[in-house]
Amino acid sequence: MTKGESKWGVLMATMIPEEVIDQVRSGVNIADVIGQYVQLKKSGKNLFGLCPFHEEKTGSFSVNEGKQIFHCFSCGRGGNVFKFLMEIENISFPQAVIKVAEDAGITLPTEYQEVQATGTQNSTTQTLIDLHEQAAKLYHHILVNTQAGKQALNYLQKRGLSADIIDQFNIGFAPAQRLLSPFF
Repeated sequence: MTKGESKWGVLMATMIPEEVIDQVRSGVNIADVIGQYVQLKKSGKNLFGLCPFHEEKTGSFSVNEGKQIFHCFSCGRGGNVFKFLMEIENISFPQAVIKVAEDAGITLPTEYQEVQATGTQNSTTQTLIDLHEQAAKLYHHILVNTQAGKQALNYLQKRGLSADIIDQFNIGFAPAQRLLSPFF
């Protein structure tokens, strides 16, 4: 493998030093970032809005600009600007640092940039998600299209599950024999 190449064949970012992370964090106002996702209103020294992580009618989501943190008093989620982006965008910590830096106009050295072919997920996570989805498709195929899945399919139909529901939720059947290793 070449420098920076993972076993999955995708280049990964070099670990971002703490001083660069601090520079990015201090170069942005957390309310500006969160305000792109949540309508915030001033109440006392904090800003409040509806939490983007769960359904609610009364705003329990608080942003403290002085401390540069957020906290939801209902669901308990909280943290700094990077934690917010990681949760709302489903991205890795380095990706959150890079996104905040880009949005704030802070130029990061190129060795801290991440080169990815997978979009918003880091390559290991995305690879695992892809493998899981392929396994789910295999087991769904076994359930609805093979003799091995016929008994399980009959059971589901007797329990009132329609073919549409089985397809919609990608319900599958995993037989006793080991299939995933040869499949992958």
